[in-house]
Amino acid sequence: MKSILNFFLFTCAVFGLPAIANSQNLPADSVTKAVSDSISAEKKQKTDSITFHRDYVMGKMDTTNVIATFEMNDSLKVFVKTKTKDKYGQYNKRLLWAKLKKVHLLVKEGVLLEIEATTDIGVFRNKYAVIDLLHFGTRGGDTLRYESQKYRYDAKNLYIFLDDVITYTPMRSYTDLPYAEFDITLTPDSAHRLYQVKESTSLNAYFNVSAFTDIKGLNGSPNGIAQFNAEAKFITNTRNFRNGATIPFNYLSFMGGLSKYDSQFKGTMLFHKDSVSRRDLFQRSTYSIGFKFNLLHGYPSPYPRHLFSDWQINVGYNFIGSQVADTSFKDQSRTIIDTSFRTVTLNDIYIEPKFTLSRHGNFAFSLAIPVHMISIMGSANIKNDQFQYWAAPTMELMYYSQKDSGSKLFFRYRYYSNLSDNTQAFTQIQLGYSINLSSLWGPGN
Repeated sequence: MKSILNFFLFTCAVFGLPAIANSQNLPADSVTKAVSDSISAEKKQKTDSITFHRDYVMGKMDTTNVIATFEMNDSLKVFVKTKTKDKYGQYNKRLLWAKLKKVHLLVKEGVLLEIEATTDIGVFRNKYAVIDLLHFGTRGGDTLRYESQKYRYDAKNLYIFLDDVITYTPMRSYTDLPYAEFDITLTPDSAHRLYQVKESTSLNAYFNVSAFTDIKGLNGSPNGIAQFNAEAKFITNTRNFRNGATIPFNYLSFMGGLSKYDSQFKGTMLFHKDSVSRRDLFQRSTYSIGFKFNLLHGYPSPYPRHLFSDWQINVGYNFIGSQVADTSFKDQSRTIIDTSFRTVTLNDIYIEPKFTLSRHGNFAFSLAIPVHMISIMGSANIKNDQFQYWAAPTMELMYYSQKDSGSKLFFRYRYYSNLSDNTQAFTQIQLGYSINLSSLWGPGN
């Protein structure tokens, strides 16, 4: 009320109405000063608010570690699409205002799978597409649709825009964003309205090592008794197809493995001087080095069109080493003169469709049906070195000790079959444990 009065008196002074101004027994200079002080106070209040927010943000940040922040807004515009159109053929819209109560964000591998904005009107969520953090700044026009909780005749026409819900602020390099993973809920109170995305959030989770044994090997079959694998995964793209949850060329991973067999096994025997059983050679490989490149990676649909938690189509190459025993005989009675052992190498090119179902973040089941094209390198001097085609249907059951952890106990069944000769087949039944480096080197470990 006082500010209104001061403004009125100031107007009177400016326009030469001293009688009205003096009716309040205030000189014109005093009126002008009062108005000036009022304007300065308002400016100071705004400046203090901005300074407080900046100090709050920066005070809680280790700027060497934070790469971006997400902050929920206080209120937003709700649009209602009507049935009428304007002269350009576009549907007219009504505008409502709503207050934000909380915002839930679920991010996996740099992809925002779910965003739920709870307002005093109702809940809005992404129903059509996932949103990658790397290009978040260009996705502000994405719409969140109303989730019908109670009947509204206009429910299907209600929507809000992403950039009205949260404010995204990049702080450092974009290269760390694709590795971010978090599941958070933002609320209006000052302690929980802002989230810091850190470069250490989950980078180590993309480096995994596993140790396992083949149960058939323990029973005397020529399968690996002790086997070790390591994998490093690098994100190459997070931009999804329009209105969907499928990402092309999502990652590239590098892998390596070692196998230890029963001490009685020295190598696969050659026959007819320069031929070898391709099944035995493949089954008893001692090491492998290779890579896998993702062609398509499907995440859970924001508004479920299927219940797969993950599906992939990958291609890859493995460089495989396997030991052979080359025996020299003295005569036709096969009196052994000498046996030498050497390593031959194989090329393994494959394509792998894979589907995964998970339950409560602790249990998962995957089914893969890779097809391998395998040949022996010419330097091995093996006669039957041509390409052979193998199928390897694989089922894997996984248990995660902590919800959404990268470390797991797994049981794997794999059946290899030569597609041109059904008698050339073998199975693997493996039990082991896989751990990511963040579990070993993360905070508190």
